[in-house]
Amino acid sequence: MIVFVEVEEAAGRFDELLALVERRDEIILCREAIPLASVTRYTDQPDPYVELTRLMSEGRRSVPADATSDHSDLYDEHGLPK
Repeated sequence: MIVFVEVEEAAGRFDELLALVERRDEIILCREAIPLASVTRYTDQPDPYVELTRLMSEGRRSVPADATSDHSDLYDEHGLPK
């Protein structure tokens, strides 16, 4: 979620805004309704949403052409798990 906050208001609600940033919300600081700066969570880990989007765009290109998805190797001849 993106939250727009005036600079003066942000000064009084700093702890609350940091709690929002911790849960991956983005804070946009504004002065007279003009956006000035963005506050986002710092992490050296990739954002899970960005990683998921990358994997989805990749699709099945990394899957070999002869691969199947029947999972027959996980079950015995009676259909029970091995």
